[in-house]
Amino acid sequence: MKRVLTIAATCCILGYSCKVNKVSEQPFYKLIFEESSEEFKDFEYSENEASTRVLCAKKSKSDSRLFTYQVFDLQQEVMIYENSFIGSGISWKNNAEVAISGTSRIEPGQLRIINVITKESRISKSQEKNK
Repeated sequence: MKRVLTIAATCCILGYSCKVNKVSEQPFYKLIFEESSEEFKDFEYSENEASTRVLCAKKSKSDSRLFTYQVFDLQQEVMIYENSFIGSGISWKNNAEVAISGTSRIEPGQLRIINVITKESRISKSQEKNK
């Protein structure tokens, strides 16, 4: 009888651990980023060239020009930057900087560049986007 209970307990534990693994198959950043997103749509995820960080962006359902974005460090599994803007898009410029286009605070053809490590922001010409 004791052996049957041990086998049954082992099966329950193994079954539970398999369920836990299935839940955590989704990347940590998606779980965090999509947590309270009822008012958002069009989720986008893109890794930087070195695959060390991921940029997560989403648009507001009420205003398609309102973006919220977060940057996550994939090695440390933490969010390192978060912000919102009104504009037309966001993408990686290089491994540490994102480029925001179409905001009302800059001239046409310019980009707002944000370093997600130092939190510094600058304006540049759009030709610099893919350097």
